[in-house]
Amino acid sequence: MNICLSKKNFSLGNTIEGIVTDNDQNDPIEVIKITKYFDYIIYTEIVLQDNRFSFNIIDPGLYICRGCKPDTDIKAFSYGLDEGIDVDNAIMNIYKDREESFSREKYADEGGNKHFDIYMFCENVDPKADCEYDDVRIIPYDYFNQMGEFAFVNRFMKDYTVTNAMLSEADYSNRYSAVLNMVNVVAVDQNSAGKYATDRMSVLLNLYALQDMCNPRVIMSVVLDRDTKQLFKYVNSPKFSGNLLQIGDYGEAFLDYYHVCVQDKQMRFLLTLVRDAYSEMMADIRTYRLWLVLEYITYIFNYDDKKAEKERVAKLVKEKTPDYYIEPSCFGLKTDDFLDICLQRRNCCAHQGGCLVGSDGKCSTNLTKSKERREKCRPYPVQDTHFMNDGICRELEWLVKRLIYIAIDHRSPAKIPI
Repeated sequence: MNICLSKKNFSLGNTIEGIVTDNDQNDPIEVIKITKYFDYIIYTEIVLQDNRFSFNIIDPGLYICRGCKPDTDIKAFSYGLDEGIDVDNAIMNIYKDREESFSREKYADEGGNKHFDIYMFCENVDPKADCEYDDVRIIPYDYFNQMGEFAFVNRFMKDYTVTNAMLSEADYSNRYSAVLNMVNVVAVDQNSAGKYATDRMSVLLNLYALQDMCNPRVIMSVVLDRDTKQLFKYVNSPKFSGNLLQIGDYGEAFLDYYHVCVQDKQMRFLLTLVRDAYSEMMADIRTYRLWLVLEYITYIFNYDDKKAEKERVAKLVKEKTPDYYIEPSCFGLKTDDFLDICLQRRNCCAHQGGCLVGSDGKCSTNLTKSKERREKCRPYPVQDTHFMNDGICRELEWLVKRLIYIAIDHRSPAKIPI
């Protein structure tokens, strides 16, 4: 594939145009904005028309245009900048500055004198471009497949059945995967370096879990001794499980969240709670865990723990998201009614393992002192359903996500000493 742009420097209001040659499969192209710290994916897949393409951009800056498949042509251009700018040189300088910043020494121990690089291999992560969040780099690396599971199935079929049929390598499919990387960690040994790096990487993974309401999984972490080139498997890392995470690039605000959370124990615990909630696929258990997150946020804001939990949560929502409190929730519910339903579900899950649904398809529990709350919840039972099929649970997810970001902002360096 060879990409040819109509020019190198585009003025404000221009349409970006070009042509692609040597592209027998008519593969699409993608467009990425290059900034001081991050690469932002603007267009993930531009389909060619007679090998030609055109698209519009709003923000001035430096960009690259490249094929969606690996090892394809890359062309740089500017939009809305000085027409005399050397685009290629400007982008090269950005990457050079990034590398110098990322490669700086990071001290896990004051008395350390050994240097290590740490790699955390993850699945259910699908970044579209390299991202650097201060001291952690995320590298797309989509080569993890299902060989382990297939080998397990084949061994069982061989040992416990009478068939000679085997699953072949042609049946394998790649999983979304990526590598988190931190370099030049100074520590006394590989264990100290590994713990320092994976603790910080876990914060970033938890933030991604929050952003996409999913949960990545760590396959393995590896520590490389930069001097001896010896590899050490580091297993003292969080065990993640969950559904597919479609990762995004969230920019400098996301970097600010990372800086707050990595230095604040309470925020790190809050992210762990929400990550656990998003790992639950069933709506009733997910709702229960999300309600626990809401309760914990009330403690972060020092609400009176002598009040009933519904009162604390309602006060939290009313004070921190007043616009949400005024507007009707899902199914046209008032916010107080919506919170009553969530609390009733939480109680049923905590005390009896979930909803009790009668032959009429409605809740049949008598578990609550509040007859009014029970009657509110009856029309919205949740019985053995995936959370994506349950409107109450999905609405609660968005509310929790919003309040967590408000809580992180509340603990930002501008408001608390770090």
